[in-house]
Amino acid sequence: MIITFIPQDKIILKDNIAEYINDETFLSNYADIRCYQIDTNGNSWLETNNRVIQNLTQEQIDTISNKFESEKQKRLQLEQEQFNAYQNSWERVRSQRDFLLLETDIYLISDYPISDAKKIELQNYRMALRNIPETYSSNQPSQITFENGNVLINNNITISKPSL
Repeated sequence: MIITFIPQDKIILKDNIAEYINDETFLSNYADIRCYQIDTNGNSWLETNNRVIQNLTQEQIDTISNKFESEKQKRLQLEQEQFNAYQNSWERVRSQRDFLLLETDIYLISDYPISDAKKIELQNYRMALRNIPETYSSNQPSQITFENGNVLINNNITISKPSL
């Protein structure tokens, strides 16, 4: 495992995975350091801004390694929170709904070979899709899911995609 810490760039790299460090208090402790190179095989050093190379103590190695892990955990938690927020957003519902509308556009072209009955069925399906935000406004967006063109509310199909 190799860890590289470049304080000026506010980055710690661990096995080529970068974590951005936004902790100015932490970074201020390293203002006179150009970079740290930590190799768990025993070749670890730091380079000062004056280009002086020094060996690292285990405490220094642990501090930088722990900072990488804590920043990684914060990032993963933030990403999960953002994902959860998106899953419970009308933006997600509209985006998935719009995809289904786009997917069925071709069937409503005037010269597309489809029966009048199927065309009416598709028009009703598309109208129901367009009305999702109004029809289900009392629901949490996370309760609305899409599966194979069908719309489910709390895992129950409420709008079925017509067979074609």
